[in-house]
Amino acid sequence: DAKRAVLLLDGDRAQFFLDAVQDVLKEGSLPSVRHTSQAQRLILRLSKVCAQLPSSLYITGVTDRDVYPTSGGGFADIFRASYNGSTVALKRIRTFSTGADSQRSHLQSTPS
Repeated sequence: DAKRAVLLLDGDRAQFFLDAVQDVLKEGSLPSVRHTSQAQRLILRLSKVCAQLPSSLYITGVTDRDVYPTSGGGFADIFRASYNGSTVALKRIRTFSTGADSQRSHLQSTPS
């Protein structure tokens, strides 16, 4: 099955796939809302499995970011920063671990 094969991608191959599908989604060239939803779900699942995100979700060239957030909410912190000579608000999404993820992470980092 093609979806299973995608979920087995890792490293550079996973990154290439994530970037390609994100580009297609950005262009809005999929034939239907259903196809768009399927593509979004697939890159979300692959992102979770390989712990990578599409490159377009990262921004480079940000400078002078405040050490502490200016504001925040339940899912993100907002920092004041500079980008191309302008003051901008930089949103950093918070990630949360479930109990199983935390336990797995702890076990992986504990020396045997």
